[in-house]
Amino acid sequence: MEIRWLIFYVIEPFKSGSTLNYQIQLFSPSSKQAQTNSLFDERLHGKIVLFVDSPKAYVNNEVVQLDSGNENVVPLIKNERILVPIRFISENLGGEVSWKPERESIVIIHADNYIELTIGDKFMGINGMAKELDTSPEMISGRVYLPLRAVAEALSKQVFWENGLIIISEHKFEKEGNEDLISSLIALLKVEKPVVQKASRSKTSRSKTAATQRSISCHVGNQRTRDCASKWRVRVLQRWICFREWAL
Repeated sequence: MEIRWLIFYVIEPFKSGSTLNYQIQLFSPSSKQAQTNSLFDERLHGKIVLFVDSPKAYVNNEVVQLDSGNENVVPLIKNERILVPIRFISENLGGEVSWKPERESIVIIHADNYIELTIGDKFMGINGMAKELDTSPEMISGRVYLPLRAVAEALSKQVFWENGLIIISEHKFEKEGNEDLISSLIALLKVEKPVVQKASRSKTSRSKTAATQRSISCHVGNQRTRDCASKWRVRVLQRWICFREWAL
């Protein structure tokens, strides 16, 4: 028997003698809605959601990892271009992906399109026609990456971008009216980067500088000591000569 929760909550505040507005909702903890932090939303149907520098993605109303064997596989920004792992995007949009190691090329079959890409080559083949890319495909963390716009064009998809959030869909996704969903997706997928402690490096640098200054001061002090000793020996020698001349 599946356990369900009965949630009762008041929609509007009320006063004595007024009408009480309320709603009863039956909620199942085993449902997909519970598993995905209540982000089950029809607006995300058929869409792939990514976030820059995050190994997580939102596909088919659930959170998945871009590469189960490598957490370093993430969407990234390089030379002002958004790069994404082509295999993950293609396969989750229903495409078939194959790798040809002898040519270092990747072949994507999606719908009626035959797409071929080669590492380091700025031309992408689509059904036998060559299309020039802004940036050539490259191997990063053992996976082939391609500029996001090129992926969208090759697979005939639309791309939405907002503060690091990437939504790939069949039809254009509008920000207006979806602000709540966008905020929830960012909170779900964003990975906070560790803060680099610059103070420790500064302290080390200051310590090295102080040690160098002490070394210089010590060298100067030793030089002064040697100079004083030399002058003292000259004075003693002069006095001894004067005394010898007097004695004679």
